[in-house]
Amino acid sequence: MTGRRLLRIAAWALALGLLVALPVGGQQRVSVELWFTALALWLLIGLAVSLIRAAPPRGGRSAGLLPVLAQWFTRLRRRSAAPESSQLKDHLYIEALIRRAIANERSHARRLRPRLQAIVDHHFLLQYGVDSNTDPTQAIARQRQRFGDTAWLLDPTVTDRAPTLDELDGFLRRLNDDGDHQ
Repeated sequence: MTGRRLLRIAAWALALGLLVALPVGGQQRVSVELWFTALALWLLIGLAVSLIRAAPPRGGRSAGLLPVLAQWFTRLRRRSAAPESSQLKDHLYIEALIRRAIANERSHARRLRPRLQAIVDHHFLLQYGVDSNTDPTQAIARQRQRFGDTAWLLDPTVTDRAPTLDELDGFLRRLNDDGDHQ
């Protein structure tokens, strides 16, 4: 929940608590339990309103109470949760892999190049129907034609060179280029 929404809920709970406390409490102090009861009542009213909004129009099929409640609690949990941890881990791993490859030729040769080659092989298989396992000569010719001066990133004989960010950027731009490179 956002801070603004929590403030709004608290304000409504306070107002509801005052409406209940004035006739019940008289001149005496209102107990904390009464305030918590008012807040819980307000949250239940909010849940009921959410359920009514989620209900289908007349004659439609009802989704049922449990899926609606699960969806409501999932929305509450997502608002407070961090970004998807597996996607964040993947992103951080790729970022670290590129940093190591830029700083170290060996890291490029052993870790980054096989990943780049797998991406290119998949892309060429889908785009041109060229399989590097069955026709390596054709695949290498296509790679040289497509990537030009950055084709060395895929060349397994180059082991003493680390890529720059500009070379990796150019490589990826050429990979994603939709122009005809035949």
